[in-house]
Amino acid sequence: MSDDVLDRISKSRNLYKILDLDTNCTSDQIKSSYRRIAACVHPDKCKDTRATDAFQKVSSAYKTLIDPDKRKRYDMIGDEDANHNVYVNPGMRNRNTTYYYYDSDVNAEEIFREFFGNGFYYRNNQREYQNQRVDRSFNGNILAMLGMLLFSFLAMSFMFKKDNTSSLVDELKSIVEFVDTDSAHSAYYYFKTFKYKKRFRVPKTWIQEKNRWFKLDSKFYQKVYDAADIVYESRIKSMCKKEMSDGQSAKPSCVEMKTQGIRF
Repeated sequence: MSDDVLDRISKSRNLYKILDLDTNCTSDQIKSSYRRIAACVHPDKCKDTRATDAFQKVSSAYKTLIDPDKRKRYDMIGDEDANHNVYVNPGMRNRNTTYYYYDSDVNAEEIFREFFGNGFYYRNNQREYQNQRVDRSFNGNILAMLGMLLFSFLAMSFMFKKDNTSSLVDELKSIVEFVDTDSAHSAYYYFKTFKYKKRFRVPKTWIQEKNRWFKLDSKFYQKVYDAADIVYESRIKSMCKKEMSDGQSAKPSCVEMKTQGIRF
């Protein structure tokens, strides 16, 4: 049936023929015919390549014929001019006068929902027909959220790959521990700085979290060693200043600074 309907619609330019109606049809007959044909050629149900155009033509024909004023004007003007996308009164062709019956703003889906609502089932007779018009507000919020997440991820990746030694310093200040013994704890990873040869440890959970987002290659660990050196230097200076301000006779931190060649 759909093939016959599609053939008729694709070949016809007459609105009444598109809707399979007589010219003296009533508004109820127009509605009834539209309901029957639109359900048949809707692109969600009909997989023929002509379905989309046919569905639009049926909707446009209905939009015109259901409106008394538009229908009256169409009845006066006649069928579509063969060379234009307009309807021209054959008796007025020499007057350069054209008339448009076609409303380019016809929303085929909106008309369809007026008849069937949002509960019309198509795909495999199981899936509910859904509104195909995009909810721009909702979709815009989703896109904005995804954009923000993507931007945050790219920003973090760029910062980490380019030079994040300073950010590592800030992180290590609160978690790094410098140790003098060779003992090891299972909850930590142990390293040694390059510059000052100081043994230090960081929680395994910190390394594991980094590994979730970044490739922990030699460049990464080089930055960790550099950052640890900076943290060590900052701490030893702070401890030396405290020893001097307290007037301590023994100043181990200041001695260590001198041994390591660290200056204020």
